[in-house]
Amino acid sequence: FLSPRLLTISRYFLTSVFIPDNIETLYIYDYAFQDCKSLQNIDLSKAHILGVYSFYGSGLESIHLDNVDAIDQAAFFHCYSLHEVYIGENCNTIERGAFFYCTSLEEIHIQAYNPPRLENEDQYNRVFDTRYLKRIYIREGTLSDYESEPEWQYLFDAGVQFIEE
Repeated sequence: FLSPRLLTISRYFLTSVFIPDNIETLYIYDYAFQDCKSLQNIDLSKAHILGVYSFYGSGLESIHLDNVDAIDQAAFFHCYSLHEVYIGENCNTIERGAFFYCTSLEEIHIQAYNPPRLENEDQYNRVFDTRYLKRIYIREGTLSDYESEPEWQYLFDAGVQFIEE
């Protein structure tokens, strides 16, 4: 258990987080690693839910969300170093601002069988920032599913390339 007080003290010095093997399901609480600018490495393969602003402004460069069900509002907002994102097949929902202002994030890999539901509000409260995002790699045979989902349309309209893999 990581307490907010402990994280407040170590927020500027935390570079990596190790999750023990005996942890089977992980929930990252709201604001847990907010502004941990030195944080570059955390194993999120067991994470099922990433709370609101959970990694806002952190120094993460790459994330693998193998078992995530939901990515809450602004979970990775302002993660300027984030350049690599892999989202597993279980993801159902990605909330607004989750990957907004991630200026190094040009491509995302999504392995979901169905397009995750995106919670977009307006051009400033969208899930992905189309000023930087260039490519989304999706599961083979799912392109028509993404094209038919209205909440994904702004990405097509902005010229983000969807590539089946």
